[in-house]
Amino acid sequence: MRAERDEDDFHPLYTSRRRAERRLAWEIALGIWVGGVALTLTGCGVWYLLARGVWAGLTLS
Repeated sequence: MRAERDEDDFHPLYTSRRRAERRLAWEIALGIWVGGVALTLTGCGVWYLLARGVWAGLTLS
């Protein structure tokens, strides 16, 4: 078992935590963007299939 330092004892020159937070923010933003693109593509595909089904069901008499 290892002891962890408190926030008060953290040395100010130690910057890897800030880098980790920056990377985490970047990964969250990228995940949101990729999720939005996936939802957009899925929605477009569903609307395309619905439009094809409606168009195929239309007949001119």
